[in-house]
Amino acid sequence: MSAPAVADFRPVSGRRDSARTGARLITVRLSDSLPAAARLRCREFESAPADLRLRPAGLAGWQRHAFRLLESTLHADLGSCRLRDPQAAAAVVAEFAALAAWDIAVPHFSVMPNHWHALLVPGPHCTHACSDAVRRVKTRTAAALRTGGATTGTIWESAWTEQRLRHPRAWAEALALIRRNPALAGLARPGEAHPWTR
Repeated sequence: MSAPAVADFRPVSGRRDSARTGARLITVRLSDSLPAAARLRCREFESAPADLRLRPAGLAGWQRHAFRLLESTLHADLGSCRLRDPQAAAAVVAEFAALAAWDIAVPHFSVMPNHWHALLVPGPHCTHACSDAVRRVKTRTAAALRTGGATTGTIWESAWTEQRLRHPRAWAEALALIRRNPALAGLARPGEAHPWTR
C-alpha cells in the first residue's frame, strides 16, 4: 500500500503540535498499563534526548529504541486490560470513525487489551491539532471504559507516543507494526485476522 498524500494539521493557536504535517502513528495506553518502574523509565526516555542534545538522526534512533521497550512491556498485558471487553474496543473504533468529522482519516489501527495504535491522516480541510484528535478519542471513550459504576478516575495515560510518517518506508513500517500487534500480544496467530485490527 502506498503512503497517503501529505496534508496539514493546520495551525491552531496555542497548540505546540499544530504546525506539524502529515500522517502519524499514535500509541495511547490505559493509565494502569505499565508498572511504576516502567512508567519512570518512560519518563527518563522522554527527557533524555533533550539532555543528550542528539542530532535528528540520533534522536530518531533513540525514539525507536524507547518505543520498542514500551511495546515489549505493553504486550505483557499488565493492568486492567479494559480494552479486552468488546464493547470498550468497539467504542474506541467508533471514535476513530468519528474523526472523519474533523477531516482526519484512521485507515489502520489495532486495539489491544491495554493500549491502541492508530494511523492518523489529516485531510486538506483539517483544522485540528493532532493533540486535539487524541484528546477527543480519549475523552469520548473514557465513560465506556469505566467499570463497576465508577464515574471518575483516570482511564488513559496522559502522555502518548506520536511518530510522524514522512516517507513511504515509515508508513510501511507503521502499518506492519499495527498488523503484527495481535500476534505479538498472543491474541492471534501470525497472519490471522483480529477483530480490532484493520
